[in-house]
Amino acid sequence: MELTSHINEHQIVVDAKRCVMLFRFENVEKSAYALLGELMPLADSDVLVEMNHSSAALIKDMQGVDGTEELMQYAEAVRETLLEEMGYAAVIGIGEAKNTLILLGESYAEAKRALEVGYLFHPGAGVYVFSRLMLERFLMGIPQEDCQHFHSLLFNRKTAKLFNDEM
Repeated sequence: MELTSHINEHQIVVDAKRCVMLFRFENVEKSAYALLGELMPLADSDVLVEMNHSSAALIKDMQGVDGTEELMQYAEAVRETLLEEMGYAAVIGIGEAKNTLILLGESYAEAKRALEVGYLFHPGAGVYVFSRLMLERFLMGIPQEDCQHFHSLLFNRKTAKLFNDEM
């Protein structure tokens, strides 16, 4: 009931395609919300939400955004600008686009999971997209001993000649 009253009070459009981009910083003096608020270009329908001192979530309106690739380019541009102009490195997790306001919690959970999984498997990258981390998410769901078992079956001296650099 409370959500409905907030939606009505703030005249929020319920059915619009949006996704959550989660920004996380380490060792920042200002809050993540303040840093991003000063620097990031926001559309009128975008909403920046303070999570804690070191993280903030952007609820990004997907109208006019041509898919995941364009969203990644936007995230990379914001990341580069933060580093060049303010000297702060951010990591960004991007959840999948949802068609209704009610499902944005799922997009937030996906963005958070993308950060966790992406950072573990690809620590050098700065932008992690949930939908592009399928294999990594699958591997995270397997118990450690099973992972080691499958790893030894797949990657051993007998199979080494089957795999080239690309594989």
